[in-house]
Amino acid sequence: MKNPVSIFIMDISNSSDNAGFGTELERYLAEIEQLIKNWVDGIVPCQISRRRGDEIIFISKNYATAYIIAFYLGKIWKYTNHSPYFGLSFGNVEADLNRINPETWIHPLVKQARIANDELKSMQADRIQYRFNLVPADVESRSHDSVDILLATFETLINSILENQNVYLKKQTEIQKLTTALYVILAKQKKIAAYLNKTPATISSHLNKGNGHEILKTFKKMTEALTMYQISIFTLENMFPDEELFAVNDRLNNKIKKDITEKIDTFF
Repeated sequence: MKNPVSIFIMDISNSSDNAGFGTELERYLAEIEQLIKNWVDGIVPCQISRRRGDEIIFISKNYATAYIIAFYLGKIWKYTNHSPYFGLSFGNVEADLNRINPETWIHPLVKQARIANDELKSMQADRIQYRFNLVPADVESRSHDSVDILLATFETLINSILENQNVYLKKQTEIQKLTTALYVILAKQKKIAAYLNKTPATISSHLNKGNGHEILKTFKKMTEALTMYQISIFTLENMFPDEELFAVNDRLNNKIKKDITEKIDTFF
């Protein structure tokens, strides 16, 4: 049986610049690891591990899950000078997710997420935060079946969307970043205004100038596209999801936002 999974490998910018930062970062990553486990608990199975000191590998059920988790992590991340970046991939595997050891698992999807992560690492100053690699490394040596063609096309499209979104992110001021992050979590401008002790008009201005609405819209469209792609692949291969995928995404999003809202002063 083929099991749909998604993966991210998260790395940290400038993590080795300050010798005294390592211990603090190690503690923080332990907190992030537990946070992720709490988010997915009871919704989707996952495997997660910290590797190489400042790296997290996350493997979970369904094509959209890793991106959803990565997006929220990017919004609540504590260290602005040491921001995370995510190499992502997804696909179907024969292995039982509950039995995968992320420390030792060897699979093309892990390699593809690693390639995406390395591509981000090489960008340095112009680095974007998210990148997918979906096409297997040996695809050129194989006949191009319909799935390979779909993967290559889809990879180009979603990475282009993420690059365009990054243009918005790079132009944001600190207050625009904060307002956008709170908008992702709280959804209502009046709630953000009350939390920041600002007027709703001020919040609206920050969201509009910082393209906050467009950033959230992109996230929702990306999640929808990843889910529709999973459904399409299952249809092509005459398989059927074992649950309603959009409902799973909704439960995950709602649980994450509820958890962050309950501890909002911890994150913001």
